[in-house]
Amino acid sequence: MPAISGKAVGSQNVAKAGVNLETKEDSLAVGTVFITDHLITAGMPKLSFQVGCDQVHSVQVVCQVAYRRTAAGIDNYEFLTVLPVQLASANAPLFIEINAPAQAMRMQITNPGAAPGVATNITAVLLASG
Repeated sequence: MPAISGKAVGSQNVAKAGVNLETKEDSLAVGTVFITDHLITAGMPKLSFQVGCDQVHSVQVVCQVAYRRTAAGIDNYEFLTVLPVQLASANAPLFIEINAPAQAMRMQITNPGAAPGVATNITAVLLASG
């Protein structure tokens, strides 16, 4: 919900804000699941997820948001998957944008790998604005 302030009848100023988080994971091994840190997005409904990797095979990406906390405390979020599993590769980086009134967002990235021992470098970016 934007912050609205009126100086006179018919006049208003709308405050906008944005936050982002970039995470790099070197050498994500085959079969490994990497979960990014969460980004707090309260009041910013435009959520963007971006993932790229540097190898020829793809990584699986699960976008998750939290609509509420599970218990009292700062980081007790209940994350839910908002989209089916997506694929990102070196030739086709993934960029997804959704609108959701979430409290926080994060990504779960898995390297299914085709050949044992083949690792990949991941760059994941979370963006929120409102």
